[in-house]
Order: sequence, then structure tokens, then C-alpha cells
Amino acid sequence: MMETNQLNFVSSLVRGYGFTEREENVILSNLSLSNKEIGKMIFRTEASIRKFLNKKGIKRSKFQLAAIRSQVAENQKGEHNPNWRNGSSKFPYRYKKSRAIKDKIKILAREKVRRAILRGALIPQPCEVCGKLENIEGHHWDYTKPLEVNWLCKEHHIKADQQRRAIECNFTVSRYDS
Repeated sequence: MMETNQLNFVSSLVRGYGFTEREENVILSNLSLSNKEIGKMIFRTEASIRKFLNKKGIKRSKFQLAAIRSQVAENQKGEHNPNWRNGSSKFPYRYKKSRAIKDKIKILAREKVRRAILRGALIPQPCEVCGKLENIEGHHWDYTKPLEVNWLCKEHHIKADQQRRAIECNFTVSRYDS
């Protein structure tokens, strides 16, 4: 047969029951920890801790929040991050430094277009697909020809980039498919 303390502890875990005095004391004395860490200490969910704090009107100070963010960030570094892939990425072009090296030709082409527009040698035209005049961007099908651009609105530029990537990956997609 269960002792009274064990029974109270087990009953407090059942949905709908409040927190025991011991659990409340643990929560209130550990506000510098994240809700997840407090929950682990008293076998409760992160959401239940958050709900308790909101219900009681307890707000953490700026210093407590800063300490929690700092600790969470520290706990997410390197191998502890669930997205860690042993220091390598499946998509290295997403990182700015890698992209600057890998896509140097793209950066130079974009810069040439920007300068040509500034000096008036290139004039942005309406979108070649829908005719919109707002949010017009120059799209390169071939970055080795920097001043040969298709003028597209943001929406069609995104689609054109997706199609170019699909073509680079040997997929076939018709141009500007809606």
C-alpha cells in the first residue's frame, strides 16, 4: 500500500490536480531555470509550469530571463543542438561566409546590375510575366552574362529561382509555371 506522501505525489500528477506545496516551492525557488528544467525536477511538463506561473501572475525579472536565455543558448551549442551534423551542413550555401566564397560570381553579377541601374545603363521594366510595376527584380538565368536579366516581380522571381535550382538538379520544370 502507498504511503500518504507517495499518494499525494502521484495524485498531483493526474491531470486536473493542482501543484503540491513542495512543487510550488521548487518552482518559486528556481525561477532562474527554464520551465523545461523546472518541469524535469518535479516530473511536470514545460506547459504545466508555464500555466502555473501565468495563473499565479508570476513574472520573471529581466535578469532571470537573460540567465535562462544564456543557459538555453549554451545548452544548444555544437553537439547538443538537435540539428548538429558533425560540423558539416547539407546546404552550406545558406551560411553567409560559405555563400560569399561559393557564389562569388553571383555576387559580382548582382553588383554589376545594381551599378548599371544607378548610372542609367539598365532601366527596370515591368514584370515579364504579369506586368506588375512594384517590387521588380532582375533575374539572372546565366550569371556569366551579368547584364542579361529578366525583369520579374518578387513572386515570379521566387518561382524562377526555384525552377533554375530544379534545372541545376536535373529536374524539368517549365519556365514561370504558376
